[in-house]
Amino acid sequence: MRLFAAALAFALSSLGISAQAQTQYPDKPIRLVVPFPPGGVTDIVARLLADRLTADLGQQVIVDNQAGAGGVIAGEIVAKAPPDGHTLLFTTPNHTINAAFRTTMPYDTEKDLRAVSNIGQIPMLLVSHPSLPVTTFPVCSSGRNGV
Repeated sequence: MRLFAAALAFALSSLGISAQAQTQYPDKPIRLVVPFPPGGVTDIVARLLADRLTADLGQQVIVDNQAGAGGVIAGEIVAKAPPDGHTLLFTTPNHTINAAFRTTMPYDTEKDLRAVSNIGQIPMLLVSHPSLPVTTFPVCSSGRNGV
């Protein structure tokens, strides 16, 4: 009797689950938002990536340059787009530090956006005037440079 009850419970519980047809991603063109004007290094890399993704995914990837406000304009466009993966932000480290330099942001960098992939590395330098008596930058406890 227990086996019958368990089978019946399973059968009844599975009735509430409906099979939905899943469309294959991407099912429409992808918008790759770049927070810099056309012609720069980031734009060129984005266009190379867009060409490759278009070929690999079989769906057009369109580069949309939205320069200004240190990348905040582009970030806001992507943060407020439907979360369906068809609007992506192709950005640089400026995106991660904007909130530290601005008193208000039109979106929450950590909650409204999610990292998808690291495309490349951008070397960054910290320099000072030679008259400043600074020769090193301390390593924080996480092992990364910075404070």
